[in-house]
Formats: sequence, structure tokens, C-alpha cells
Amino acid sequence: MMSSAKAAIYGISVGALGLLISLTLFGASLEENFGLEVFFKLRGSRAAPEEVMIITIDRDSSSSLNLPSSPRKWPRSVHARLVDILAQLKP
Repeated sequence: MMSSAKAAIYGISVGALGLLISLTLFGASLEENFGLEVFFKLRGSRAAPEEVMIITIDRDSSSSLNLPSSPRKWPRSVHARLVDILAQLKP
């Protein structure tokens, strides 16, 4: 059986190692690609709140609006117009 001092040292060591790994590109990639997915699976699925609306921007959107395929290159006025329209739809 492990003494409480050994357990504390072990816990601090594991935590420090995890912190150091998370500061590297490998750790950030590992957390981004696997960490969130694991947390969401552990939490389980949940229904979205009724007041939430998901707006997607894809290639069809950009081509129908005659805009660049990357939304980052869209004029800010397009995003502002979208927000204005959605705000008007709010009940």
C-alpha cells in the first residue's frame, strides 16, 4: 500500500508531466484530436437547447453568394448582415 506522501508525490508528478506534455505541439494535437472526443463520449449525447440555431457555411453557400470558398476571406459586412437577419428572426 502506498503512503499518502508517496501518493501525493506521484499525483503531483503525473500532473506536472501532463502539463509539460500539453505545452508541446504533440500534446496540443493529442488533446485537440482525442481529448475532447473522449470527454464528449463520457458525457453522453444531449439534446440541443431550443434557443440554439446552427448556421453552416460551406462551398454551396460561398458559390451561391458568389464569395471566396474560405469564409475567412468573406467581407465582414456579410457576417454582419447574417447576424442582423438572425436577430430579426428572434421571437
